Parts: sequence; structure tokens; C-alpha cells
Amino acid sequence: MIKKLILTTLTIIFLLSPILIFTEQNTYRQEFLKWLNNDSRGRRYLGYEDFLSGLFDSAAKEGIPAELLMNKLREGAAKNVPPQRLIAALSKEQERLKTARGILEDYGIKFEKTEDYYDTLKHLSIILLGGVGEETLRNLIDISIDTSPGTSVDFNVVLLACDVLVQFNSIDILTQDEMYVLGKSLLLSKLKPAAYSNLASLYLSARARRVRKTELLKLIETTLLHGGGLIQLDQEISERYRKR
Repeated sequence: MIKKLILTTLTIIFLLSPILIFTEQNTYRQEFLKWLNNDSRGRRYLGYEDFLSGLFDSAAKEGIPAELLMNKLREGAAKNVPPQRLIAALSKEQERLKTARGILEDYGIKFEKTEDYYDTLKHLSIILLGGVGEETLRNLIDISIDTSPGTSVDFNVVLLACDVLVQFNSIDILTQDEMYVLGKSLLLSKLKPAAYSNLASLYLSARARRVRKTELLKLIETTLLHGGGLIQLDQEISERYRKR
């Protein structure tokens, strides 16, 4: 069962309506066609305007802001990404944004400012791109709700925890189960959210000393769930693996 989330840092007002999305999409369609014909980088993709226009139309039907796809298109063009590769990247980005929007809708997460909504969609897309699965993400949101019954939940804390999962996954490829356990350990720990990212640095340092991934993840889980912090974790690693 999907749970509703009450936010503290994201004010609950509205998600962009389909009418607003379509209005925005028409504006960006004009900007897109102008960019294709007048920008030296855009002209490289002139033979693909029908497909790209279709992508914008599809995004509009799914409630995905055109601005996010347009920014991705410009970014790829600036890097001289070949048309077919860029189209593939845009299609995948559209799917991630669709998933992100579904998560926000299902949990009743709405925004006072459009830019906050866009920023959160992009943030979620980056988290998904970084390897955190949709189910894992939803399960971590549920943990935050379950541990704060009757009180407001800061969705940004979940995002910060997921950022750490992405960092870990860039060091070692983690399974979704490993990501879930690590994310859960962070959310249930006594660590301040601002300190979450320091855990990745500690992990990288330990892995450089050839501490095994499974051993290290288990130590992190045990330490955090028993109320320990980064200093205690660092001491535990030093004591256990001093000879490595």
C-alpha cells in the first residue's frame, strides 16, 4: 500500500497540471525548432526533428516538463554527442523522469514553486541513473514514514541518503538489497543528514585498505543501527583491519 508523505521542507501546494504541461510544451516546441534551425550545434540534429518532436509530445502526455528534456538535449549537443546516442539518452531520461513523477504523485509530494518541482525531478532522475532502483527508493520512503508516525517527514533526507547510495555504487557495484540495507541504516541512524556524505569517504578509504565489501557493509549496518557514528565506525575499522 502506498503511503502518503507529509513534508517539512517542500511545501505542499500542487503538481503541475496537464494543461500547464501542454502549454509549456508548445512553448518549448517553438524554442526547439528555432534551436534546430538557427543554432550551429542544433543543426547537427536536423534530420531527427520528427523523432525529437515526438519525444516532446510523448513527454507532454506523461506530464514531464519539456524544460528538463530541452536542457538535456542542449547539454548533449554541447558535448557533440552523436544524434542516435543523444536520442537514446533522451529516451532513457524521459523514462526516469516518468518514474520520478510517479513517485511524487503516489506519495502526494507537491510543490509551491515550479523550480523546486523540477529540481526534485532531476534529483530523482540522477538517483535512478546512479543505480538506485525504483522499488528500493520507494521502500526507503516508506521507512521514513514508518519511523515518523503522526509527524512530518523531510523528503530531502531520503534524497540525501540515496545520494550516498549512488556514491557507494560508484565505488563498488551494490545489489538492490545492499542498497536498501545501507539506506535503511542511514535513515534509522543517529547521524545528521548533513554528515551522510562523509560515510562514502570513509568507505572509500576502507576499501583502499582492501577491506572486503561485504564485511564493510555489515560493519556499517551494525554500527549505525546500534547508535554509533562515523568516529566509532572509523575506530572499528582501524581496530579490526589495522594489519591490512
